[in-house]
Amino acid sequence: MQTVASARCADALNRYRAVEHGPLRVFIQLNTSGEQTKGGINITPISSSSSLSSPEGGGESSGGGGGTEGAEEKLAQLATHIIRSCPRLRLVGLMTIGKPDGDEEDFVALREARDRLVRVLSSSGDDEGEGVWGEGEGEDADLGSSQSEGEGEKTHTRGRRLLLSMGMSHDFELALRAGADVVRVGTGIFGARPPKKGPGVAPAEQP
Repeated sequence: MQTVASARCADALNRYRAVEHGPLRVFIQLNTSGEQTKGGINITPISSSSSLSSPEGGGESSGGGGGTEGAEEKLAQLATHIIRSCPRLRLVGLMTIGKPDGDEEDFVALREARDRLVRVLSSSGDDEGEGVWGEGEGEDADLGSSQSEGEGEKTHTRGRRLLLSMGMSHDFELALRAGADVVRVGTGIFGARPPKKGPGVAPAEQP
């Protein structure tokens, strides 16, 4: 699940995730371009010199502005909420959608946000038994895999590396150069989606 942007969403996923399937791997979605048409926590503009503060508690986090410091705090709070309060989820990374015809700026912003968040999580006690997050050294980063049936809640080796999900069919090469771990290539493999059919809309002619 790569579009988690609020504690409410995380709580719902945690509530309905069956224990026997093991923790669901989730990404927090960030809006790195500031476009209102995109979801996620809006972290623009965040300079590399800004810093995340160590959160206490996990209040509701959602998209929107609130200033750089507010966005940083929302990200830290949501990450901490998932780690400490959602035992059927595992935070494995951050996700963004770059702006059309953009350069690497959005991807660099996600990478820098990830690096700051890792520092906060590592210094806030979440690596001392409070919860499990990220991918551990030597762990398989296969997002389709899960822990063995019957293990239930989080009993994995603790991870320390958050993955980056960024890049789609039109910009995955840029994303890979910027350090992407996961790219979402759909159109490049399956082609463009057919037009939606609706009342009074004639089906598109097939070539």
